[in-house]
Amino acid sequence: MLSITKRLFSSAGTAYAAAAAATGAANAAAAATAADRSVTVTMFKVPDCQLCEEAKHIVEVVQKKAAKENVVLNIAEVDIHDPSTNGKYLKYMFDVPVLHLQDTMWGMHRVDPGKLWNDVQSAAEELAVREEPVVAPATPEAATVDAAAATSETAPAPAADAAPAPPAQQQQQ
Repeated sequence: MLSITKRLFSSAGTAYAAAAAATGAANAAAAATAADRSVTVTMFKVPDCQLCEEAKHIVEVVQKKAAKENVVLNIAEVDIHDPSTNGKYLKYMFDVPVLHLQDTMWGMHRVDPGKLWNDVQSAAEELAVREEPVVAPATPEAATVDAAAATSETAPAPAADAAPAPPAQQQQQ
């Protein structure tokens, strides 16, 4: 009876340890995925601007929605009056708020939350695709087969029934 009890507890402990390891790996993978899918919205604004405050609120709502989808949405606010903004005042003085998504001009004045969310999702998916790891072949034989397949695809063999190439014409002088 004692040995049966020991086996039950040891197998339950092994199952628990395996489940804990799988959960830890899943959490680590989710954290890595979220880190790979980090998108930045930069908002150029001025103080005491009602449109800027509305835009900030909309971007924060999209940020909360992104967090639920494992997308990190970073918000950077830039006051265009700040001298360190390298001339953004002259560029945007009549157009605030101006939003950049991943360092690319996205929009100005009013922010459409649906369009912003769609574009944030697209940018996150693009980043995730760019960050996909390259999977190495499992065996050395597979690497040889893959290399042979790659060479045969890049240099196709001439067809057996193809007509011969015409002879080069000689230049007359």
